[in-house]
Amino acid sequence: MTEQRKEIIGTFTAITLLGLLIGAWELVVTRHASVLFFYDLAYLILAVCLFGIGVGALAAARWGQIIAFPIVVAIGVISIPFVAIPLFFLEAAWWSCLFALPFALFGFASTQAYHRVRENDLTHGLYAAEVMSVLIGLALLGPMLILPYLPLNVLGDMGITTHLRETVQREGLVRHSWQTSPYARTDFAWTGNDNVAYAYTDGMFVTRSVKWDGRTSTFEDPEIERLATLKRLAFRTSSLNDVALLGAGAGFDISVALQEGATSIDAVEVNEATIDFAHSLEDWAGAPLANPGVEVHIAEARRFMEQSTKQYDHINLTLLQTSPASGRARHHVDARVLTREAIQTYLSRLRPGGTLSIIQNSEALAQKTAATVKASAGDGKLHIITSLQLPESDRYNPFSYLLLVSKLPIAADYNNKLSDQRRQSSAVLLPPNSNAAIATDNQPFFFEADSPYLYQPMLVLGGVLLLTGVLITSNRHQLHHRQVSLSGFLIGSAAMCFQVLVLYQTQSALGHPVLSLSLSLSALIAGAALGALILGRRLQANWRLSVILAATAILGFTLIGSTITTEALTLDLWPAAGLIGSIIFLCAIPLGLPFLALLDQSQKLNAPGHSEGVVIGYDGLGGIAGVALGSLLAMLIGFSAVGWAAALLFTLAMLVIRG
Repeated sequence: MTEQRKEIIGTFTAITLLGLLIGAWELVVTRHASVLFFYDLAYLILAVCLFGIGVGALAAARWGQIIAFPIVVAIGVISIPFVAIPLFFLEAAWWSCLFALPFALFGFASTQAYHRVRENDLTHGLYAAEVMSVLIGLALLGPMLILPYLPLNVLGDMGITTHLRETVQREGLVRHSWQTSPYARTDFAWTGNDNVAYAYTDGMFVTRSVKWDGRTSTFEDPEIERLATLKRLAFRTSSLNDVALLGAGAGFDISVALQEGATSIDAVEVNEATIDFAHSLEDWAGAPLANPGVEVHIAEARRFMEQSTKQYDHINLTLLQTSPASGRARHHVDARVLTREAIQTYLSRLRPGGTLSIIQNSEALAQKTAATVKASAGDGKLHIITSLQLPESDRYNPFSYLLLVSKLPIAADYNNKLSDQRRQSSAVLLPPNSNAAIATDNQPFFFEADSPYLYQPMLVLGGVLLLTGVLITSNRHQLHHRQVSLSGFLIGSAAMCFQVLVLYQTQSALGHPVLSLSLSLSALIAGAALGALILGRRLQANWRLSVILAATAILGFTLIGSTITTEALTLDLWPAAGLIGSIIFLCAIPLGLPFLALLDQSQKLNAPGHSEGVVIGYDGLGGIAGVALGSLLAMLIGFSAVGWAAALLFTLAMLVIRG
């Protein structure tokens, strides 16, 4: 074996190993951050990771010949456990951005690797090996070998104050256990209140199992009765022969429905760990899930209702949230299960005279829910029975806002019962807000245009644009150097902007955050890797055609994405995953070609060091801008705008080089 061949094999092996670890490390960092810091900081942490790759690559462009490639790879591998130890136990490790060090070393090593193989025309093969190794680390190595054993200090001093920590601080902690599943981390807490047991999804979304004898029509504990005030009101507005509880949780809502006379209940809950927890407490909680009239469905609420043909007397959604803090770069209030189209589905499953009840925990969410429900009526008539809120003295009750909806006027006896109960609870009418946001499938978010949720992506986007502009316009850059730099920034922005669209659409189609993340990224990376292998050698010298193919694929997905999502909702979970995964895979085949073509263009730079680092570095910086831009467009305009923006960015990249 020649020395050159040994060097190539060593390069592929080293970058594949480092890619495996970096993929797993990315999952560890974003997952850890999303639980400890919830959505907001998880977004910024992802941006810092991409920034690290860009900085590492730009450093390699200048100093790649000084430090040997094997040394950089070795340091990159060693840095992960070195960084992980303080990251798990010291909050300063997050604020100092120490977690980005392995990403910077990966960017440095990746630049060196492309430089080592370019003379043998193997950049397309290296690209395929690199992205596939990152995929395997992200989708297999991380979830199987690392995530189940993460020492997440959810009750310690790190991170923001989650609902779990607030409860423990208020009520004390008697016992605590936790379980990691493909869906989320679920914490189980027993506090000083021996009448309630809590299950927390990712430390934030809480459901309760409550003490009950399984026979009486009320709870013995007055505090639990207080929490059940509006729940009872909801169930007293219609017949309860057939009830659907969407987001049934650990049994509290089921118990209330049984107490109010429900005879047949479909209890729908997506987190299987929560159901297992409820079953373990049957003797103490009155066994509501084991009641002969209760059928438990492990399913996502909207998908269940889309596929159901059953008609119900009552459909209930209480604080329903199907997006735990596992989604990468998610930092908004996701109202996918409460969009206009979703509400229309629920209403279509109601019998004449049936009632849809929705309980929220804040006035803003309650008003936006009411506005969306009204918008779902279309040309038909929709009767808002009432929109209630508990008085100020009871506003800390998390179940404090109730919306009741029917397709027909409420029966007189139910109306009298509702009026009596409302007076007894001291509930008052919720004033309508004509300016409240309406959630749709294209824009499934509940927030206002001046919301702080927008500040972070705007800040990141502005900062990255400013930094990139300063670097590109530096006097030391030659004209072609600036063109390659700007094009690298644009294709990185386009690729990550498209990734935002794919992630959101997959989540809308499947309703399972972890599966959606894994499937969409796997399909994207696998498609891009295949495209590099079968088309890379032919098209890496054809910059214009590479960009045209990538932009066309993005536009194709943009045009058919919503149709595919709608179709996927009518299928079982795995057929739906196969459908949307196949479409993403096919559309991703040309996505890596512009990057490879730009690497070919970088060889024309008259610059010392590893010129590939210019492309990789600016591609990384552009990726941050793409995530920020995609998130902003999705929230402000909708999914469709994200795809058009990604295609436009690719087109601009082509025009820059052409000029």
